[in-house]
Amino acid sequence: MAFSTTELDELQAAYAAGVTQIRHGDKTVVYGSLEDLWKAIQRIELSLTPRASKYTHGVIRFRTRFGD
Repeated sequence: MAFSTTELDELQAAYAAGVTQIRHGDKTVVYGSLEDLWKAIQRIELSLTPRASKYTHGVIRFRTRFGD
């Protein structure tokens, strides 16, 4: 399922307000707890993050040639 940044913003606002019931157009979603809502926010953030930026570090090795 594809999510939008608008949906993410709505969930974050609900979490900040301590609300577990969110309306998306004609649908109402009720989360069991704020922890469930937080997990949903994390899943959506992960799905919206581009693949390349998920990696924060790596190793680059350079070789030098001497004697040329």
